Amino acid sequence: MLCGVDESNFSPSLAGDCIVCALVRTGREVEGVTDSKKLSQKKRLELFAELQRESLYYVVPATPNSISEVNIYIARNIAVYCAVRGLLSLLSFRVGERVEKVLLDGKWSKSWLSALGEKLDIPFEGVVNGDDTVYEMSAASVVAKCYCDALFAGWEQLYPDWAVNCHHGALTRGDKEVLRTRGPSPLHRVGVYGRGWWRAIFSYDLKRDKREKG
Repeated sequence: MLCGVDESNFSPSLAGDCIVCALVRTGREVEGVTDSKKLSQKKRLELFAELQRESLYYVVPATPNSISEVNIYIARNIAVYCAVRGLLSLLSFRVGERVEKVLLDGKWSKSWLSALGEKLDIPFEGVVNGDDTVYEMSAASVVAKCYCDALFAGWEQLYPDWAVNCHHGALTRGDKEVLRTRGPSPLHRVGVYGRGWWRAIFSYDLKRDKREKG
């Protein structure tokens, strides 16, 4: 049994949770499952309904607070560890089912793969474009994206003046103008790690704006 792991809202977003999903197939392969970015929202929701019947998964968020305090990579990696550990705990109640390997989407350092494997006593492997080529990872990407979409839809109701749902936290030039005026919402990744990032982005944009006006 393979465990596939993927995340949604990792980068270049500056707002909201990064959602990590660890998933194993417990039934048939759901037809049409692929990288969530290649699917319409309607299709993702249809597949999500089927995946809930044919798989077992565990979802963990890397919150804006955790991202701000360390950085997006470490916060995401901790969420990966928690998601896989949670899934393995669920599987421990299913007799005769054991994960042989955990596959992570993207390019991962050997040190992180080794550290995660040692902590959970199971081999970890990074697969570039895995969410497009490995079923379990594609399924995890669909589940993570559906959770993320639902969260952003709710956040838009809580923070309508920031239009966080329009670009899922990725800043357009208009969004930056709003943030300069209103400041970041509670969803934005600011904190210890984020402060320098925001200053660099805004100072660059302000300099560019001056050049364009001149």
